[in-house]
Amino acid sequence: MKIIKLPWLCILLSVMTILCFCPVTAAETEPEPIIPEVTVTPVVVSQPFTVGGVTVTEEMYNSITGSGITFGKGGYISYDAQTKTLTMNNAVIESYTKALNTFGSSEVISGIRFDHGQIRVLRLLGENTLKIHADDADARIYAIYGYSALTIEGDGVLTVDTVNPSSYCYGMELSYLTVNSGTLNIRVGDAAVGAAYGMRVTDGIVFNGGKVDVQVGNAPGSSFGIGALRDVVINGGDISVRVGEAKYSESAISIMAHPMDQLVVGLTMNGGTLTADGGTNNLSLGYLTMGGEDAWYKYAINSKTVFTYAEDTPLDETLTVQAEYLQIIAADTPWENTYADLEAEDWYYDDIAYVTEHGLMQGTGDEQFNPAMLTDRSMLVTVLWRIEGSPAVENPDVAFDDVADSAWYYTPVLWAAQNKLVQGTGGTQYNPTGSLTREQIALILQRYASSKGIDTAADSVDLTAYTYSSWAEPGTAWAVSIGLFDGLGIDVSDLTQTASRAEIAAYLHRFCELPALEN
Repeated sequence: MKIIKLPWLCILLSVMTILCFCPVTAAETEPEPIIPEVTVTPVVVSQPFTVGGVTVTEEMYNSITGSGITFGKGGYISYDAQTKTLTMNNAVIESYTKALNTFGSSEVISGIRFDHGQIRVLRLLGENTLKIHADDADARIYAIYGYSALTIEGDGVLTVDTVNPSSYCYGMELSYLTVNSGTLNIRVGDAAVGAAYGMRVTDGIVFNGGKVDVQVGNAPGSSFGIGALRDVVINGGDISVRVGEAKYSESAISIMAHPMDQLVVGLTMNGGTLTADGGTNNLSLGYLTMGGEDAWYKYAINSKTVFTYAEDTPLDETLTVQAEYLQIIAADTPWENTYADLEAEDWYYDDIAYVTEHGLMQGTGDEQFNPAMLTDRSMLVTVLWRIEGSPAVENPDVAFDDVADSAWYYTPVLWAAQNKLVQGTGGTQYNPTGSLTREQIALILQRYASSKGIDTAADSVDLTAYTYSSWAEPGTAWAVSIGLFDGLGIDVSDLTQTASRAEIAAYLHRFCELPALEN
C-alpha cells in the first residue's frame, strides 16, 4: 500500500489543535461587525433644455449656437441661470429637437423645449425667427414647448412659423403664459392630421401689453387660434387671431374647463384691443359636464363677424352673451348712456350708470333699463353671486322645486341659499320671480356683508322714521346705519314695500362703495 504524503494537511491539523486548546475571550468569539464607511451621493435628475436642436449646457449659457442657428448683426442667444431668462437677439432658428412622444410612438418636434422652471422668461430683442421645416414628418410639432409658466417681454419681435406639418401642430404649448411686451407672430400651417393650435395654454393667459398676431391654417380635426383651460385676461396690448377651416370645430379663442376644477372660465377684458376671426366661432366658452353631455361649446358665439374691443371703439354685440362667463370692462372711459328711458336729470342716473358700468345689472332689451320695474328674488342674489366671482356650487345641500337646473338663476340661487343669504318661502319653494321688498334687500345685503367679515352690528340706531317687520330689524338697523336709504329721490320710509330696479341700483351703488367691502 502506497502512502501519499500531504504536508499542507499536516500543517492544517497542527493549527487546528493549537486553536482547540488555547483559551479565547467572548469578544474574540463574537467579533463586532465591520461597517464600511460609505459616502452617499444624491442623484439629481435634470433634463437640459434644447434650443434649435442644441442641448444647452452650462458652458454655452453666454452663447448658444448650433448648425441650425444663425444671427443677424450683433445677434445672440443667451441664458441667465439666476433669472431663468432666455434672451433672443436678432436670431434665426431653423432646426429642431426630436423626442419620443409619451402619448404614443410618434416623435415630437420642438424648436425650443424646456421642462418645469427651466425657462421662466423669454426676452425678445431685435428681429427673431423660429421656423420648423416639418417636411411632412410623421411627428407632432410644438414649436415652443414647455410644461411651465412663461413670461414674454422685451421690445423685440419673434415670428414662429411651421412649414408642412403632417400631424398635430402647435405654435406654443405651455402651462401658463404672460405677455408683457414685444411682438409675437404665430404662424401654423395646414395640418394633415388631427388639430392645429396657435397657442395652447392649460392654466390661463394674461396679456398686459405688446402685440400678438396668431394665424392658424386648416385642419382635418379641429383648428384653434388661442386655447386655454382657464381664464384669458386682457389688460392691454393688441391681440389679433384668425383660424382656417376644420372638420369638427374651429374657434379663434376657445376657453374651457372641467366642472371639477370649480372655476368659472371666461374672457375678461380690462383694456387693449382684440380682433378675432374664427370661422364658425370667434369665441367659445364652455365646460365638460359631469353627466357626459357635450357642452364644450354651450356658450359659443356662432358668428363669422369679426369683433373688436378697444378703449375708443364700441363693443360688438356678439360679445354681450353669458355675462357670468364674459366680462368686458371699459378702461377708464366715460360711461355712455344707451338707455332711451334714462335721462341725466333722473335721481337714479348715477346709480344705473354705476351698476351697468361695473356689470352688476343690465338693461332689459331694446335700449331700455326699465327703472320702475320691480326687482325679483332671483336678480339680487345673481348680482351678489357675480360680485363673489361667480363660484360653482358642488353638491348643494339645498334644493327648490321651483328652481329648474336649466334656469339662468339656478346656480346663484343655490349659492345664496347654501351660504345662508336667503331662505325658501316654505317647504321646497323659493319663488324666484317674486318681488323683493326693501327690508328683504337690506337683510340679504347685511347677511352677505357679514359673510365677508364685515361688522354689521348696529345697536342704538333710530328707526322711528321707518316702517318695517320685526324679523327685519337687524337688517334694517344696519342698512340705516350705513346710509343705504339716504339720498334717494323718492320716499322709501315704508320698507315693507317692493323695490324698483332703480332702487336696487341705488342700494347696490351704496353697498359696493362701502370702505370695508372695497378693502
